[in-house]
Amino acid sequence: MNTQDFKKQIGKYLGAEMRSLGFTGSGFDYRKESGDYILLVSLHGDRFGGGFWGEFGLHFKDLDSEFYKDPKKINVFNVWIRDRLRGRKNSPKRWNYMQTEEENKTQIDDFIQALTTQVIPLFQKLENGKEFFSDFPTGLFASTKVKIVSGFSCAMAPSYRIAYLGALFYEKRDPKKAKKFLKYVKSRISPEEFPEIRNDISRLEKVL
Repeated sequence: MNTQDFKKQIGKYLGAEMRSLGFTGSGFDYRKESGDYILLVSLHGDRFGGGFWGEFGLHFKDLDSEFYKDPKKINVFNVWIRDRLRGRKNSPKRWNYMQTEEENKTQIDDFIQALTTQVIPLFQKLENGKEFFSDFPTGLFASTKVKIVSGFSCAMAPSYRIAYLGALFYEKRDPKKAKKFLKYVKSRISPEEFPEIRNDISRLEKVL
């Protein structure tokens, strides 16, 4: 069974399960919005075939940035806070495509279980008022390029990226806090090294 056959077979079942959790979307791509945040979830077919990975990402609304994506255009692969659902020994989990519809529904049930235990509780904390950046930086997870912030393991997100988002997030909400995040960014990188965020850093320096 390939990815398209799997999607066709379980699409309606998956969509109903995701909507019961408050998500919108269809196919393999879903989102849930609350307050300042957008939670993105996607099933991503393994490039070698035979199964899928569970991807999730977190996006921040209303950031004044030339680089950071428009909320209408984002997906789980172009946000900076993203990771894969985990399985045994905290390794990324791959779900296999099975032969029958009932077997594949069982795979979806297991995917939903992982989502509801690993990601939904963290998003609920944000919905209930916990600030994503309040614990930054709290430590390392898996490698030196992965930070834990508010319980999220931020794969593909070095600390300077999280701090950069923090500076944008607090720019209007709490300028003093934004200035601290900006200071952290500048202590870790030179703006010339990262032209994609250079204009944002220059602008923040002027307004904070």
